Amino acid sequence: ATILQRQPLPTMDQVGPRGLLQYGVMSPRALTGFMLWRKWIFDIDNRAGQETGYLFEPIIAHSVGGVPVSATKSPVRRQRDSKKGRQVDCIREKRAYEIKLRVTIASSGQGRWQEEMDFPGDARASGYTPVLIIFDPTANEKQASLKGAFHAQQGSVYIGEAACQHLDDAAGGTMSKFI
Repeated sequence: ATILQRQPLPTMDQVGPRGLLQYGVMSPRALTGFMLWRKWIFDIDNRAGQETGYLFEPIIAHSVGGVPVSATKSPVRRQRDSKKGRQVDCIREKRAYEIKLRVTIASSGQGRWQEEMDFPGDARASGYTPVLIIFDPTANEKQASLKGAFHAQQGSVYIGEAACQHLDDAAGGTMSKFI
C-alpha cells in the first residue's frame, strides 16, 4: 500500500519511446493511457521487488551467520575509487555475498548494472570470495553476464534450488528451518 501511495505516475519521457513499437495498433489516446498504466504497474512491481529484497537480505545474512554491511563500514572497497566502500548484503567469514531475488534482462537507467558487474572484482581485490545468490532461476543474458563476472573472479554462484540449498547448508539445522 505504501508503494501505491508514493509511486508517481510515469511521464511521457519515460513511456513515450515504448509507444513507438505499438503506434498504429490502437488510437493515440488509447495508446497513451495504455502506456502510462503499463509503466506504472511495472514500476510498482519493481519497487515491490526492491522492498522485498531490502526486507529479506538482512534476515538471510544473519540466518547464515553473516552480517550485512553498509558502504561506510564495509571492508570491501571499490576498485574505481578505493576511498569508497561497497554495501554488501552479507559478509560471512571471507565471503562477500550478493543476494538477489531475481535478475531481469532490463538494465537500470541509473548505471547500476556496472555496479553489479564490478561487485565480484571489488570483493576479490579486497580479499573476499564473491558469492552470488539468485533465488529466481529464470535464465537471461543479464543473469549469464553476472554469473560470468563472479566466475571470472573465482567466485561461487548459486541459482534457484542451488541457492536455497547453499543457504540451508550455511545456516545449519535450526536456522535453515527459519529460512
